[in-house]
Amino acid sequence: MKLKNKALVTLLAFGALGGIAADASAAEGFVWVGYSTNTTGYAFSVYEYRYDTAQQKSLKCASTLWNSAPIVVSFGGASGTFSDMLDSTLGRKLSNACVRLVGIKGANDYMTGAPPVNVSNHKMAWDRVSVAGQNMGFAVNAVISWAYYSGASHVTVKGGSASGIFGAKVLDQRFASFGVAPWNKVRRFVFGGPPAADLAQACRYTADGTNILQGVTTGFTGYGTCKLYLASRSYAADKLVNTFTPTQLSQLYSMGMKVNTFVGDKDEIFGYGIPGANCATATNASCWKGPEGVDDYLAVSGLRNIPGGVWKASVSNPWAAKFASASAATTFTTVPGATHSSGPDITSGICDVIAEGRANTNPAACYDPGAVVGVIDYVQSNTVYGWACASRSPYPIVVHLYVGGSAGAGTVIGGYTANVASELAVASVCGSFGRAYRFQIPLSLATRQAHVGKKIYIHAIQPTGTSPNNLINNSGVFSVPAP
Repeated sequence: MKLKNKALVTLLAFGALGGIAADASAAEGFVWVGYSTNTTGYAFSVYEYRYDTAQQKSLKCASTLWNSAPIVVSFGGASGTFSDMLDSTLGRKLSNACVRLVGIKGANDYMTGAPPVNVSNHKMAWDRVSVAGQNMGFAVNAVISWAYYSGASHVTVKGGSASGIFGAKVLDQRFASFGVAPWNKVRRFVFGGPPAADLAQACRYTADGTNILQGVTTGFTGYGTCKLYLASRSYAADKLVNTFTPTQLSQLYSMGMKVNTFVGDKDEIFGYGIPGANCATATNASCWKGPEGVDDYLAVSGLRNIPGGVWKASVSNPWAAKFASASAATTFTTVPGATHSSGPDITSGICDVIAEGRANTNPAACYDPGAVVGVIDYVQSNTVYGWACASRSPYPIVVHLYVGGSAGAGTVIGGYTANVASELAVASVCGSFGRAYRFQIPLSLATRQAHVGKKIYIHAIQPTGTSPNNLINNSGVFSVPAP
């Protein structure tokens, strides 16, 4: 199978999956499915998550949906490698939601083919990020052009850490391709950590300006520190991404393109900093640990002005931006408790933005919901009040109300969705971050006339059928009031 890409030199074993050897004793994990390289010498291997490696099963959904299932092309940090451990967690969740996870493991660094490092050459940084973006874009192109994935309904490009910067460059470089095959299927970019719009921002993510972590990103390793660069930089030459015009922004929006950024609030590089700190230089350890990287990227790229608006999380609800993703073109979500290397900025916040709005997917299943729990709080003014949820899931669930006994013994009155605003304490019991787990079920006059005095029972319905539809607490305690 030859890919239609002028940069392609070789395509080795990027073919039939039937010959892939799998460890029959392994229950799940990534299996190697192909290797490719381009004219710059950038080589990468492709791995796909399988929930059952012995049977080569990728998805926990009907096999008829496999060919059309959305795919996520996942990149990791500075060298383009994904983490087997972290992505296995995500792979398992996406498999539940009928989404395929494809991991790119860079055999060589993203910088392969980039110009030599020269700390006095300010344009060099832009050139090196451009090459990294080209290499990343080539890998995406190879995967989505491959016959095995050509039937995918939608494609998400996911990058963590440095891949956020390079992913931003892919979005810039590939704009003209989004309306044509195979790039017309790419509909979302997910950045784990804010993408830098200019080198100054990239450098300022380091704690004191002497750390070379972000120097790796732009090619200064061994030749100079970010502090040295900031002292000699020419700001006008530092832009790492181009600005989208209003016409281009409208086109991106009309195609349904979305950009989501997840940043851990305890991220040692990208987390929130101290309000009011003096960030005029790169020597303040309190600086450059906040949302300014996202703000800078949105402003410089022009994405701040994209039709549909920008959504950010708030202090009271750090997940607000994530759940606004269905209507917002760009979102920024701070993930509670996440650090730069622990992965929750990717695995805990990504399920619904990848699966939502996609045919035959189930974003609720992505959270691998467990046992259902809940309680009937009280009955007042002919209304039953309480809450119910499935553990680990932020999504509302359905509850069934019975009178005179539980299911099989009593009379069913109806099914209702527990989607009324709830408190943090409820979310804590649910083991998730949802804010809508309560229910308020009115008892009609007809119900009260027919069943006055009968005890009230409520079953919480487990959304994936993987555990029982338990009765919630206080079932059988309260009675149907008199009409």
